[in-house]
Amino acid sequence: MGAAIVDPAGEYYDDYYAVFFLDPDGLKLEGMKRELIRAVNNLRKAAKLTIQDTIAWELQRTPATEKVVEAWRGELLTATLATAVTLVNAVQAGTKGIVKLGEEEVGFGF
Repeated sequence: MGAAIVDPAGEYYDDYYAVFFLDPDGLKLEGMKRELIRAVNNLRKAAKLTIQDTIAWELQRTPATEKVVEAWRGELLTATLATAVTLVNAVQAGTKGIVKLGEEEVGFGF
């Protein structure tokens, strides 16, 4: 990933630099991660699971879900009390849900 100088020093202040990271996809993917955690935990609650119950959950494979799992697998596991999260083409789990991530609906389950 490259970086570009948008406003060089001296244009506003001689000794002041501001650093901005242009990563709109990163923010979007982090929002998807939060939405996934919320959806899985709501399904856990609906299934009457307790904090002593761990799960291994499946997530429908899409380009976006691949990126989310790659970037935040550990947090997804911890926040959902899971031992594994697996990307699959079709969710086969017994307890299933659908979550809207961006413009697409994605299946998940455990």
